[in-house]
Amino acid sequence: MNMPQMSDAHRRLHRLVGTWSGDEKLSPSPWDPIGGPAAGKSVNRAILDGFAVVHDYEQHRNGQVSFKGHGVFTWNAQENAYYLHWFDSMATTVNTYRGQFDGDVLSLDSVDPNMKSRAVFDFGRPDSYTFRMDVSPDGAQSMTFMEGRYARQAEVAPRARMVPKSKPKAKAKPKAKPNKAAKAPAGRGRPVAKKPKKKAKKK
Repeated sequence: MNMPQMSDAHRRLHRLVGTWSGDEKLSPSPWDPIGGPAAGKSVNRAILDGFAVVHDYEQHRNGQVSFKGHGVFTWNAQENAYYLHWFDSMATTVNTYRGQFDGDVLSLDSVDPNMKSRAVFDFGRPDSYTFRMDVSPDGAQSMTFMEGRYARQAEVAPRARMVPKSKPKAKAKPKAKPNKAAKAPAGRGRPVAKKPKKKAKKK
């Protein structure tokens, strides 16, 4: 059995691979009546030998994480279409987007019973891309819900763990040689004081 081979269609999705961050703008909407600025960051990686791309996203507002999303991009050769399966911190079910590349622009549409939405990724500039989310709550009139521009971030290699060098062991001091003369028993190397001989008494 011949294993499937990665095609140019799969490789086009690899434009997403990397770490990205940038500024975003949210328009007033039923979900956010005020709207306003935000910051977005995503970490994307190729998986399954390059056949899919995983997209992990965080949105920050007022110094806090306000929204999280997780997506999986794939290419369906039988349908000649790209798919994005999307999960986020506000939805209870998966949203499925389907679409095509038109030059450097990937447009994906989702038809939900409650709303239609379109996700547009524009890779026209190197090391950056723009994103736009259009929504239609009534299924007829569309509006731009969110826009963002992201730049590729340099990958930082993890620092090697520094292992402190062990101090060299101090050399043992040589033991002092014993003084044989001082420790030798009498008669065996240590001089013995001679007792004076007694003079013989004259008769």
